[in-house]
Amino acid sequence: MERWQDDGRRLVELMRARRPDLVELAKLVSPAVRVEAGLLRHVRLFVTAPPLPVAAEADLWFSPLVSSDSTDALVLDRGAADALRERLAAEHAELVAEHERSGGRQPRDPTPLERSAAAVRRWHVDASPAIRLEEQIIHEALLGAGEEQLNRLLGRALATLSDPDQARPIARWATRALPALPERARASEAAAELARRARGGLQEPLNVGAALFARGIALSEPPAAGSYEIAVPAGTPITLRAGDWQVQATIERCAVTRYEVQPAVSAPPAIDVITADGRVRRIEPAPTGSTPLDLRDLQGDIVRAYGNDYDHTSYAFVRIECSPAMAQAWLAGVLDHVTTAEPWTDGKPLTTLNVAMTATGLRALGVSDEAIASFSHEFRSGMSERARLLGDVGASGPKNWDRGLGSGQAHVLLTINAQEREDHERALGSMRAAMEAAGGLAIVFQQDTEALEGAREHFGFADGFSQPAIEGVSDDRSRGGGVPLPGGRWRALAPGEFVLGYPDEDTREDPLRRLPKAPVGPLGRSGTYMVWRKLRQDVALWRRVLHDAARYYDSDGDTERLAAKVVGRRRDGTPLVTEPDRSDASSVSTAPGLNDFRYADDPDGRRCPLGAHIRRANPRDALGFDGALSFRHRMIRRGMPYGEELPEGVMQDDRADRGLVFVSFQASISRQFEAVQMQWLNDGNRFGLGHDSDFLLGRADGRRGKMTIQGDPPFFLSPQESFVTTRGGEYLFVPGLTALAAIANGTAG
Repeated sequence: MERWQDDGRRLVELMRARRPDLVELAKLVSPAVRVEAGLLRHVRLFVTAPPLPVAAEADLWFSPLVSSDSTDALVLDRGAADALRERLAAEHAELVAEHERSGGRQPRDPTPLERSAAAVRRWHVDASPAIRLEEQIIHEALLGAGEEQLNRLLGRALATLSDPDQARPIARWATRALPALPERARASEAAAELARRARGGLQEPLNVGAALFARGIALSEPPAAGSYEIAVPAGTPITLRAGDWQVQATIERCAVTRYEVQPAVSAPPAIDVITADGRVRRIEPAPTGSTPLDLRDLQGDIVRAYGNDYDHTSYAFVRIECSPAMAQAWLAGVLDHVTTAEPWTDGKPLTTLNVAMTATGLRALGVSDEAIASFSHEFRSGMSERARLLGDVGASGPKNWDRGLGSGQAHVLLTINAQEREDHERALGSMRAAMEAAGGLAIVFQQDTEALEGAREHFGFADGFSQPAIEGVSDDRSRGGGVPLPGGRWRALAPGEFVLGYPDEDTREDPLRRLPKAPVGPLGRSGTYMVWRKLRQDVALWRRVLHDAARYYDSDGDTERLAAKVVGRRRDGTPLVTEPDRSDASSVSTAPGLNDFRYADDPDGRRCPLGAHIRRANPRDALGFDGALSFRHRMIRRGMPYGEELPEGVMQDDRADRGLVFVSFQASISRQFEAVQMQWLNDGNRFGLGHDSDFLLGRADGRRGKMTIQGDPPFFLSPQESFVTTRGGEYLFVPGLTALAAIANGTAG
């Protein structure tokens, strides 16, 4: 057994002990070469028996069983796929044998393997011939096909090698596909002949890249960025030598081989590549850190918060009613005033300005349909189209949203921050004057906000503690804000998790250092996706529910203690998991380490309940695997309260509109914002809480839920009311400065 097979089996066993539902779903899609989101859902609903919960889809997408993913499809880890296919084939053989032992008089029900193969065939009926052939070989091998039948299938590829126009693509396909086929297919005569002829057809010298990374030596063809290029004939043995370490390798075109350097200590300064003719080439190591962000090209308030000095913020949604050329001219004027992420050397400006666009706004500004198609599906669909998925139903549904939001009328969002009210009003006046001068522009919705005393939101809690640490920008916040590591250590997240066009966490693991998918051209650099939501808070209802329930929670009727259990922090920001018994403070805590904690020492939720808001919104290591299932769902959160405060102690609704404008920045709306909203906040299955949603946010579907506060005995907090109602929202794109200029010039694509 090769190492990749052994690693795959260990990974499957580990995941099976933790998440048997994920292993079952992965097993049933393992015969597919690539698994689109639609295929994954079809298998979950119609092939698994009984159907698995919807949470399994998102969790599999971001689990260690997956080696690569995009917004369209995922690919299982090679070793894991091999182990899962073996299980599927063994189950099939056992079911068939059992049917035969019973006499076989009644028709046999299709086995899971047969149901899976049928689903993959139907779903990939329009896939490329190479994909269909590869999947047919996989299916037949798992069903127990003999060598003659497998030789016949592989013979199709062999025959194509004689076609000069098809030889190279088939050779590339064979080099990639053959090692991933089931053992029965790999061992066939046709597979060996196909491998030999594929190598022989690609014997001309290759340009191969080699680079030293912290965890090994990476070889790439074509050479990856940052690697050293050498010419190596395909199939020619070479030796890689790094300090006292030495590895032999044979390079094949299309193959990427990563050699784990043992022992795993600090990386040596260089690699010597010794070819068969004795030539020695010195390769300097590629940097293992991420590319520094170009702060001059990045809009402000994304990776660098403006801070609490800016008490006044307005969000103005603009509809473009003029021609694209006129709108571009207006945007060119706005561009000169946009605040970037560059550090301020002369003190904080009195006001700031930032710009974002919806998908319809990009079209109104003259961006081509082809360029817009390169953006993510969820961005192009818009928030209102995905409202049901987000739980925005009933009173929170789009038909009840504030006029102008979610209707397709909002094209451009202008965000103005100001330190003083007078400066705020002056900036708003300048914005309106510029729009009137341009003509053909109208504000369809504007939300003015103002910070509350103590940097709190309307329910009375200090906000904004748990922000992600970004490599090269906020490494000092990595403790609690980054990726949890063994031994109590932390590291910052890759910048590409939040900013398009930069390395993300997948890039760290990729020997080719490939960047994540991004929009085409200048639009794909230094931009980010923005989620904007207006959330109305029913403060009086919140107070009444807590007041009534606290009488049964403890003898003192302590609403503050009960409220802290719901949120997971005390009003001053102190996390319960570190200080479960300390009394509440009247002001925002400034103690160090307010974000430096984990949940591994509180697995039962006795300190911080399993369903507490902050534990659901950012589980850290609560889902196991040392936080590997949660850190890729982090978001940069910004937001401001709106509306006047309800006076302290008042429990009757004055019907005033008050709440929170929620803003988040992320590189993937689906993987980050939507996954958290759908799988963690709206559903409790991932935390062992059934269908209980986040108590703080309440339910929008009219059904009343509960929250379980762990203890002896546990306390069931109810009724769960609609404390928070969605009043509108948009998915937006925040371009970098270069991209903004390209849009204004009509050259963005």
